[in-house]
Amino acid sequence: MALAGAQSAHQTIAGVTATVYELPAKFQFGSLRQVIHLRKGSLLVAASSASAISAVLERGSSAGESLADREPFRETTGRATRDLAGAHVRWFVEPIGLARAIRDIAGARPAGTDYLRLLQQEGFGALQGVGGAAVLATTTDEISGRMYVHAPGPYRGAMRLLNFPDVDASEPPTFVPDNAAGFLTLSVDWRKTFETLGDLFDRHIGGRPGVFEAVIRATRDARDGPRVDLRRDVIGRLDNGLWIVSLRQGNDQPLNWLHAVRVRGEKPFAKAIHKLCANDTAVRSLRFGEHGMLQLGVESGRDRQPAPQAPAVLTIHHQHLLVAQAPSSLRAVERMPAISLADGMDADDMLVSLKQESSRHVFLHGMFRNEEIFRETFRGLRDGTKDSKAPLSRALRATLPAGLADDACGTMKKLPEFDKLRRKPAGTWLITGVNRPKGWLVIVQLPRQKGGRTIANEERVPWQTTGVRAIAPRLAIGGQ
Repeated sequence: MALAGAQSAHQTIAGVTATVYELPAKFQFGSLRQVIHLRKGSLLVAASSASAISAVLERGSSAGESLADREPFRETTGRATRDLAGAHVRWFVEPIGLARAIRDIAGARPAGTDYLRLLQQEGFGALQGVGGAAVLATTTDEISGRMYVHAPGPYRGAMRLLNFPDVDASEPPTFVPDNAAGFLTLSVDWRKTFETLGDLFDRHIGGRPGVFEAVIRATRDARDGPRVDLRRDVIGRLDNGLWIVSLRQGNDQPLNWLHAVRVRGEKPFAKAIHKLCANDTAVRSLRFGEHGMLQLGVESGRDRQPAPQAPAVLTIHHQHLLVAQAPSSLRAVERMPAISLADGMDADDMLVSLKQESSRHVFLHGMFRNEEIFRETFRGLRDGTKDSKAPLSRALRATLPAGLADDACGTMKKLPEFDKLRRKPAGTWLITGVNRPKGWLVIVQLPRQKGGRTIANEERVPWQTTGVRAIAPRLAIGGQ
């Protein structure tokens, strides 16, 4: 803090001496003007105001309700802590409350649509708590984590989009190459999703009930329209489920994402898609496979140049609807690979892991290679310049005060290349999502590799855990 130019002073809070840092103007953010911390016994507390610290200290000596007493905490962080004996990290978030707290700190008030209010109107208040725990160096995993989401139903509005049907665990499609960075598959009931999106269209775009149905009828029956029945010819041909594949075009290139949905009847489905896009000036046809490739979001006009932001591309190939960021991603899977991701041992490890869990209730599963995750994160940090389009760089600029973001971007640009820092072995993360009666469980694992260096035999500071103390009030976020 001192290196950043913060001025320090001391203040007594609830009989304990605290250190108060007054932030320089360029690091101030909304009502965030200072950072205060103190230590009382084995308890370290840090906050942005003396009143917040005082409330925490006073609660430690009172008998009032604490965070540990609330059902959302017990059903999330509490469960995860019981699942993972000796957890090294625990955390809890109340999503809507946290978002409201961040907005209050920023001092921002919506000039137009109040999206927090909109989320609650659409039923997302059902997300009452998200919490979890993680433990390092178990007998089988380098890292093992569990995250519970407490969201009692029934759901209404857009929240119905989070009704995930159970699916059987399956390997990634055979057209995904073995050098893919990873994949996720999410269970989606496309028919119910389509109807829910129709309700949203009527409420927020059409302005009245029935507009979405009118659009469907016009698309199907109008003489000058595409004459496509969206429910029968498009949605009705999609298998439940969505594959999200991460592809690398080369070590010096960022990851590209490919989305895939299996279709029943490739030729009639492709015909319907091309009819829907036939007269759209913002769509350009490119040569690809049997059904061609459609580039979406191009500028209209005589030259039809690509839009400033990279447009999406889609095709129907290998019995799947494929949607990607760039043509190169589709061309990477145009031909069947000599070795597919499904042939690799990583996929075998994932399926074994699924069988160890409640696989009959799985709605999400996947794997990501550790090196690729850190490469992309490191790229986002290193390319954290003002004009960088890396997702992490954009997130830093969106959440940090302008002065702090500029300083961080300038410093991170001096970091060396990732390949000069990476350490072997890399390993593979396994992800499993399981439906529960009042929400979901997401399991994250980094299994130990056979041979080589592991976290368990690295020199590290011993971990120490403590029980949940009754000092946290009804906070939006907490952790250990």
